[in-house]
Amino acid sequence: RITAAQLNTTGGDIVLGAEGNEVTVLRAQRHSPSKCQVAFMQTQCHSYPFQITVSHRIVVEASDGHLETMTVEKWFLRDPKPRIYDGRQFHEVVRVWIDELATEIVEVTFAEDADVLAWVLPKRACSSRPPLRADVAVACRGARLRPRDIRVSEGDLGLGIDRTFLCARHKPEFSKKQRSLSA
Repeated sequence: RITAAQLNTTGGDIVLGAEGNEVTVLRAQRHSPSKCQVAFMQTQCHSYPFQITVSHRIVVEASDGHLETMTVEKWFLRDPKPRIYDGRQFHEVVRVWIDELATEIVEVTFAEDADVLAWVLPKRACSSRPPLRADVAVACRGARLRPRDIRVSEGDLGLGIDRTFLCARHKPEFSKKQRSLSA
């Protein structure tokens, strides 16, 4: 178990992603405590509400049954409310409310903007915390990637690197056929 505040600010930590994947943390930036809107979301599986800022992105069930990512604020405006994803299955939120709290925010960015699993446990002594259960996790995404976070390897998308420029690895071949009868 690790909290967002315990993550290395320069990244490198590995956390649990949806469906058991390992996800690399790119960075964790701590912000001074300030007032922000926090949503408290509870499913039938949760004995304690999951707490998340309304600007945070969560993974939910889209109308076609696939995964969709949206902010909690956008989720709150939907009717009916999409079910939230725990990394394996969807759960209906049975109770939700928003409160304005003064709290420290840790903005975490994950490699490839991957889905990660998060838990919020009751504030008790560490020795008496319950074991983590998959069905009380919430799949969410971290801070949006910045342009410098995106790495293009040579060969990706048919691109190559020439000095400091991206270029097509193979020159495009154009047809030498006539384009019109008048040509």
